[in-house]
Amino acid sequence: DPLVREGSFNSSIISKEEHHNWFILKLNDINTLIWIFEFNKTPSGLVRFEKNSEGDAIISYQLSEAVRGKKLATKMLKLGILELEKLWGEIKVLAFTLEKNIASIKSLKKAGFSLISSKEGKNVFKYEKYKIKDKR
Repeated sequence: DPLVREGSFNSSIISKEEHHNWFILKLNDINTLIWIFEFNKTPSGLVRFEKNSEGDAIISYQLSEAVRGKKLATKMLKLGILELEKLWGEIKVLAFTLEKNIASIKSLKKAGFSLISSKEGKNVFKYEKYKIKDKR
């Protein structure tokens, strides 16, 4: 998806084979959790958490083109964090975005993330459990 690539730190096109190999590695990695979210019984989004060397969970997510603009990202982020806490307990959750990715920034803030640093066009957000703006 060109829009997903544009909002990523690595905007290069990824071949189907490269993606498949990467996905298999992630599915078998004990430090990675992945959930696929459905909307109207259709796979519509993905949330991935990866533990870094400090033991923090780094969140990545994307929505399919068909559901963008339906205000689902925030709900998906919240559900993903609830599931994460069931498996990994209370853990620091960080998100990284490009400064130009306004839609992602808005979704992260509504889900309870706060900006903790911004440098060279890249933002770092931290999840604040009790700082959720949209309670729905």
